[in-house]
Formats: sequence, C-alpha cells, structure tokens
Amino acid sequence: MIPFFKSNKKVDNFKAEKLIESTEKLNNPMRGWYSIYYFVLREGNDFDLLECRINTSDSLAMAFIDIAALGKESLTEGDVEEIRTILNFFKNHDKDLILRFAYDHEGHGMEREPLSFAIIEKHAKALTEIVNEYDNIFVLQGLLVGNWGEMHSSRFMKDEYLARIATIYSRCNKVYFAVRKPVHWRNLNKFYSKNNTETFEKIGIFDDAIFASETDLGTFSNKKKAEYGYQSEWLRSEEMEFLDNLGKKYPFGGEVIYGEGYSDSISVNQIKDDMTRMHLTYLNSEYDKKVLDKWKTMPSLGNGVWAEASLYDYVDAHLAYRFFIDKCSVRKDKEGNIIVEISVKNTGFAPIYKEADVYLEIDNDGLVESHKIRGGLNGIFTNEARLLSASFKVNKGNIRAYGKMGDKIILFANVNAKDKVELGRLE
Repeated sequence: MIPFFKSNKKVDNFKAEKLIESTEKLNNPMRGWYSIYYFVLREGNDFDLLECRINTSDSLAMAFIDIAALGKESLTEGDVEEIRTILNFFKNHDKDLILRFAYDHEGHGMEREPLSFAIIEKHAKALTEIVNEYDNIFVLQGLLVGNWGEMHSSRFMKDEYLARIATIYSRCNKVYFAVRKPVHWRNLNKFYSKNNTETFEKIGIFDDAIFASETDLGTFSNKKKAEYGYQSEWLRSEEMEFLDNLGKKYPFGGEVIYGEGYSDSISVNQIKDDMTRMHLTYLNSEYDKKVLDKWKTMPSLGNGVWAEASLYDYVDAHLAYRFFIDKCSVRKDKEGNIIVEISVKNTGFAPIYKEADVYLEIDNDGLVESHKIRGGLNGIFTNEARLLSASFKVNKGNIRAYGKMGDKIILFANVNAKDKVELGRLE
C-alpha cells in the first residue's frame, strides 16, 4: 500500500473559508416543532379559517382526523376525498405531516369505537391506501384505538388486536408509524429480546407526557426490567437506555406536560440528556406553554456558540438532526485529480431517518462539476462526525457542499450558509 502522504499532494492554491457554527433556526424537513389541527370526518372543515391559523413557523404539522362518524360503515368515496383534501392542504403549504387517525378526540374512545374489530381492520386498510399516496407524511401515530388514539381505555388493547393493526399499517411504504409507549413496541416485537429480530420495522414512539412526572404519566414505571420482564413498563433509567438504542433507527416525538413538583425539579442538564437519549425529533410547539415559556427563561448551559442561548432556543435548534461542516481539505491524487474532503458533524438530538445525500461541487464560473454521495448524511449520530470526499477533474473554482432529502434541501448549521455551504476557492 502506498502511504497517504506519497500518493496525495498538498494543494497550494486553495483558499479555505472559515467554518463557524451558527445558532440560526433551520427549517429542515421531517423534524422540528408542530401544531395540532383537528378534523372530524363528515362534519365539514373550514379551510379559510385554517388558512388563517396555520403556524407558518413550524416545519411540521399534526393532522388529527376523528373518524368516529364512520361507525360500522366502510369509507365512501366522499370520505376518501375529504381526507385527501385535508392532506393536500398541508402538502400545498409545504408541511411534513404527523398524522393520527382515531375514533375519539375528546377522551371517550370506548364509547366511540366500533364494537367489531373486523370493522376497525377494514377502516385501517382503507386509510393505509390513502396514506400511501403521499410522500410528505413522516409519522403515522397510534393504532387507531383508545382515548385520543393514544392506545389506552379501549376494548381492543390486546396484543393480538394491536399486531393486526400494525400489520396493516406496516404496508405504508414511505411512512414511519409510532406507538404510545416503549412497552407497546416490545409487545409488538416479541422476539427482539431474544435475538434482536423485529417483527415490525419502522415503529417509533410518541410520548405525549414528556417530563410530566418521573414516569411520564405511566409511559414508564417504578418496575425493574429484571423483575418484571420485557412486557412491562420499566424504570425511567432503563427505558431511556431502550429509547437510546431504538431512536438510532426510528423517530421519537410528542409533547411536554407541566407536572407540578417533577417539572420544577429537573435540571437543564437532565432535560438535555433525556432529549438526547430519546433522540427527540419532533415536539408540540403549543403544549405545554407553562413548560415551554419556562425554558425561554432558563440558560441552555451549552458550550461554544450556545453559551448565551436559552434552553428553549437550544431545544429548538437541536430537535432531530443538525449538521455542521467543521473541516474541509483539498489535495491532489497521483493522477492529478482534485480530492475534496469534508467532515460533517451532527449536533442534533437524533440522526436523520429518511435517505439524505450530500453533494460536493466545484463551480468554475458556471462550469459546475458535482458529485452525489448517496446516503452521506444517514447514520451520523449525536456529536458524531463523518468524513466524506469526492474526486474532481475541474481544478479551479468555488467549492460548495449541500444536502438533499429527495427534492428538499437540507440546510447546514454553518454561519452565512444558505442552500449551500461555501467551503473555499481553488485559484
């Protein structure tokens, strides 16, 4: 093997840009804050009013569609078109969606669910066909049943029923779906504890009681894993370890709730540590205001550019992924090609879940040579960095980098970066 320093030559005509981390808010796809928008099937929806109240600063939206009006009927063509109209509204407003179908949005799931599980299965199949028409749906939350669709207070909470709904939802090819608790995930993936085999892929967790209590209002428990086994809720510390592993593959999100006593007792560092271990990807921007407003008054205790930031601003910036190019070098290989190498660091709470590519280019007064590094942003976890490189025939011009998820740009957290990061120039 030829030593690196003999097979590559230093490039003297490269003028590098200073690569400085920014604290700017980045509205990147499939991450961030969301607001909830409620719809009741067959009751009509005022889209003019919705136009006025849609939160333009959120990168995500949750469409909560109450389907109790179906009763024991199948979806009609009118029902399908009504759901499509709702989904198209958010697509036209460039919102990635968290989507929840449920038979209840007022806490009366048992009264409003169909009496026959066969009917629920029929509804799930029809809804799945609609979901598969859209590429902006990020997470499908819940498995239809329970109060608020949160998988409790339902006659259909047996593992057998939930697995049958999960089987149907797993046909949503482009979409993650989420269950309410880690124990629900474990019950659906019964062999995971033995051989790490997942019966269902693409399942994340949504926790709608984050920091409400030591157990997140029953999301966790005071039981030890060793004593109560895989099909029980566990201690918070044990569940955090479980979520840390799960969140490297599947998104985690939800909302914070003020719990008197507990919410006031946890430190900034514990909040940040829990969010990192959860790999928190999306969060309700409106609930609980008492918690969110308190975060705005608390220091982030961050380092570097985050030293003076509030906890709220820190959380805002670090939900899911946040990529920063911290190094760039240029050299020539033995054939005389230009080799551009960059270091991409993820400072966010979570990885990026959808396939995301990196592009490196040299622009010589409009003559652009560009190279795509497929999946270059995937699998970079919190505070990890990855070296990426490309070889160029062009030996003059401005060197730039940018990311893309499908046809959407991934913005980098570099000072003065727009759609692309300026890395330097070859004279």
